[in-house]
Amino acid sequence: MPPIKVVTVRWGANTVYATKRATCTEIEELFANRPTFRTNLRGRAATHLALGVTDAGRKLTVAFI
Repeated sequence: MPPIKVVTVRWGANTVYATKRATCTEIEELFANRPTFRTNLRGRAATHLALGVTDAGRKLTVAFI
């Protein structure tokens, strides 16, 4: 997979679903803290996964397009 760099997080209609287990701030921290990226499983709505930690050290996995 080519390198991925997330510059901004665009919140939309999925915000309520995305924040069921983590806050918007935590998700944005995850992307700012150089997560590991993986390709998601076929047939899933999200195409990629970001695995990393928040500023407080909480481990998160975030599915995104």
